[in-house]
Amino acid sequence: MGSIKRSLSLRSVSRHFIRSGYVSLYGSRCVTVSTSQSSITVSPVSGKKGRRAFVDLGRTFSAQLEHFVPQLRSEQLELVNPDKNPFFGHARAQLFIAFRADLAVGRISAHIDELALKVPAEQGFGPGAGFFGYFDAEDEETARALLATAEDWLRNEGMTRV
Repeated sequence: MGSIKRSLSLRSVSRHFIRSGYVSLYGSRCVTVSTSQSSITVSPVSGKKGRRAFVDLGRTFSAQLEHFVPQLRSEQLELVNPDKNPFFGHARAQLFIAFRADLAVGRISAHIDELALKVPAEQGFGPGAGFFGYFDAEDEETARALLATAEDWLRNEGMTRV
């Protein structure tokens, strides 16, 4: 099975996500970042299919590392499922996938931990602290678009620090 995962390209995985309805490229909350070279659209992920696409994209990135051994897919899916992960009892998150044309080129999560907001600021967290994770990007342009989108989401949720 590992050899099958390694043979998948980001392009083929992206097309599968879009055709299967895992991710909508034209959702109302998409963010598009344009440069002279290309345009990157960052879409929020929702629902079971979206979470699957998010996890599978991360697995595609990880498969490019020669000695990487991923967690079980079912465990990874539980980590991003608010109904299965106790973290979501005191936190909220938004997952995002970045696309260049119809190619998935990165992912990120933005999250707010209500328990961390109660920690004194001197300890690194505290009021206004938001977080990001699950950060994979094909290139610097994608990375910038994903980080900007995560920051915007956190800012809209009232956070002042990342």
